[in-house]
Amino acid sequence: MEELPSREEICTREELPGQPTSFSLYVGHLNSQYSQDTLGCLLKELLAIINVNVQRQDIEIVKKQKCAYALVHLDSESTYQAVLNKLQDPSLLDQNLLEKLVMKGKTLSVGEANRRNPSYREASESGSPYKNTMLQSPQWKINRRTQWTEAAETVSNTKNNLVIQWRNQSSIILTGALSEGIMASQGVVMSQITEDHERLVYAEVFQTELTNAEFKRGGGEYLSMTFKHHIRKYSCAFLNNDGGNLFVGIDDKHVVWGIQCNDKDEDRLRLMVDSVLKGFRPPVLPENYSLAFLPVYKTDTICVFLKVIQLTIQPPKPQEEPMLYETDQGEVYLPIDGIIQGPLLGSAIQEWCRQRWTMEVKKLEEKMASVLQEKEQLEKELQQKDQLIVDLQQQNEEQAAKMKATSKACVIL
Repeated sequence: MEELPSREEICTREELPGQPTSFSLYVGHLNSQYSQDTLGCLLKELLAIINVNVQRQDIEIVKKQKCAYALVHLDSESTYQAVLNKLQDPSLLDQNLLEKLVMKGKTLSVGEANRRNPSYREASESGSPYKNTMLQSPQWKINRRTQWTEAAETVSNTKNNLVIQWRNQSSIILTGALSEGIMASQGVVMSQITEDHERLVYAEVFQTELTNAEFKRGGGEYLSMTFKHHIRKYSCAFLNNDGGNLFVGIDDKHVVWGIQCNDKDEDRLRLMVDSVLKGFRPPVLPENYSLAFLPVYKTDTICVFLKVIQLTIQPPKPQEEPMLYETDQGEVYLPIDGIIQGPLLGSAIQEWCRQRWTMEVKKLEEKMASVLQEKEQLEKELQQKDQLIVDLQQQNEEQAAKMKATSKACVIL
């Protein structure tokens, strides 16, 4: 049974600085298998479907050992009541999203989480700190592992022939669909193994010299649940910095594991990346990003469905004014002290703008100092040339005077 948060815990959370204390909506029975970021994004998408737009920082996810719940901080009673009424109508909700958000075998629990509201006190005295409304969550009907097994067993002969051709190659370039320009600027990132082959090898350590790179193990429901959020988060942070790479299928210790990914998945993920980045502001041009699916080897055998996904973000060309990218959901992510943070509040964005403007002013001052130094050097060279011209003119005058004196002497003779 899910352990509900205590009244004191809710009171303490609502009294934290910066958190609205008037109207908070409790959402319980969340799927504790997912991270807090993933649950927050799923709940945010569920609310967006019913035309309720809240910021990610207004959704507080609390996870315990075997349970998870959320506190959605709202700005008014009318907003709270509207959200509650919409969540009580199953016809308005996305059932596919709901079954991912809610713990298997449980129902979505929503209600008042405001200790100042009379209904909160009444519910607390009756033994539960929430006035709950239950929404049935559909059961899982598809076993993902069985699905992958059946897909692997139905691989066509064409795919098998392609595997044989890959085996016979001495080396394989692991940049997938990356253009030559991107390969030249980012470098070909590979895992070194024996015989001078350059391949991504299962359970081998991934060797890279890239500085702006993030690694995710993937697996499970990552591609359908978390990858979309990571596209937003890391693409936004890379665009607001100097570019970077997101690798899915490699853990944080740089060990290559790969993830299950067939041709249909590749097409679906390409469309997902395009649709997400297309909503960024300012717009992200196609040449500023690319998605590659890198094959993973087990000894000398290539794994048919095992890939490492590489999302490459190129930094935009320098503009006259610093640009700050935001996601299709209006969120901003930035790398701060080597850690990607966000979505950021207004104060953090203002601090970023101040630092970026300070950097731009410093660059302009350095450029101006260089220009002034060059100007002084040119003025010195100009003075030297002017002096040389004066000296040549004097020499010409002296030679002309000598020639004139010589001609007079000749006439006298």
